[in-house]
Amino acid sequence: MMESLHFNVHRASRTERLADELIARLDAQRPDNPLAPQTVIVPHAGMRRWLLQTIARRRERARGAAANIDTPLPWQWLQRTAKNVLGDAALVGGDYRTDALRWHIYHALADVHAATIDQYLDGDASERRRFLLAARLADVFTQYLVYRPDMILDWETGADAHDWQAQLWRRVRSRIRTQHRAQRRGVLANELHARGDGETEPLYVFGVSQLPDDVLASLRAVAAHRDVHVYFPDPCREHWEELRRLRSILLRDDAESLYFEIGHPLLASLGRVGQDFSLALDDGGEQRDPLDDRDAPTTAVSLLDALQTSIRLLEPDHVHIALASRSRTDASVRVHACHTRLRELEVLNDQLLGFLADDTTLQPRDIVVMAPDIAAYATYLPAIFGKPAHYDGAPSHIPWHLADVPLAHTHPLFDGFTKVLDLGESRFRAADVVDLLAVPA
Repeated sequence: MMESLHFNVHRASRTERLADELIARLDAQRPDNPLAPQTVIVPHAGMRRWLLQTIARRRERARGAAANIDTPLPWQWLQRTAKNVLGDAALVGGDYRTDALRWHIYHALADVHAATIDQYLDGDASERRRFLLAARLADVFTQYLVYRPDMILDWETGADAHDWQAQLWRRVRSRIRTQHRAQRRGVLANELHARGDGETEPLYVFGVSQLPDDVLASLRAVAAHRDVHVYFPDPCREHWEELRRLRSILLRDDAESLYFEIGHPLLASLGRVGQDFSLALDDGGEQRDPLDDRDAPTTAVSLLDALQTSIRLLEPDHVHIALASRSRTDASVRVHACHTRLRELEVLNDQLLGFLADDTTLQPRDIVVMAPDIAAYATYLPAIFGKPAHYDGAPSHIPWHLADVPLAHTHPLFDGFTKVLDLGESRFRAADVVDLLAVPA
């Protein structure tokens, strides 16, 4: 295969610095065709929204507009590229979509017998249980196709003959004749190496902390024909790829484990994904933010600043010093213990209103609220924050928008319909019935 000649990695511990560098490059390398969009791959919808807002604020000469910028997610870019190069969308679509795959699994489950499955499906509601299990397994197998392709391919050659998941997958494959993502990833990479994706303008990847192997391989292949710039928010300026948790070091009994370091406990315990991705990017042409290298230990302004500095410099003692010197009025890092999700949102609303009142320069667009499963809060948000994407000027109202959540999880009609279906097997609690009466439809 050809060598990736134009694969460039830009690292910085400050995402806003990466954004400044990206914006400067977007402005300097405009397409020859003024109607052609510039493509920036983003990891999720929240990053897309933040990046476009940042671009709009930085471009004062353009009167605060971020226009003609295509911001696909990694899988969307891969799907589009596969369709253009291979002539179809089988790489990530077809019968291997989660919503279609679950039905193939549903039918295949009838022919797979294992103690675990038989015990779960036993009972009067076996058909419903089989459908729920099929839906769950469809999501799991989809993840396997992305992150465990070698295991999937081994299963198809007869490996793990007594594993019920392997048996089930082979049954599913007997129903689906078309090739899947794990089989076609090599074909796509070879085609991209040989002739590119038909585009000549630079391709940008911004704010990603990890990418599936086939997406990264496809980007490297495209880089043989046009510039690819990956903007990686590296939290630490030091070499942190060999950090390990103390538990993992103690569990290993080989000599290699003696060279592992714990370093910063947060990076060691929560940074495994970033570590792996950082190593995967090491062979690209790399540029580091010069501000990271010029950083010197200074007196932290806040506890959050001390935490960020300790991670950036790989010196956890900065946090210990800050904890000893900080007062209880330091609100940069807070922990609130709440008994329900609704109470969490009530406390969040009070805290945000307090911040907006104390700091007149702070705007709602500067606030990002994140959660591991933001969809779980979707139905409670209107009760606390009012209508989405609506601003009435009242001091107690914070305009908001929900990203990364499907429409079915946000619209009250979908939620009400789901509750109606579940009502027949519920305990008919008064609160459940009253909630349904509150849905106008």
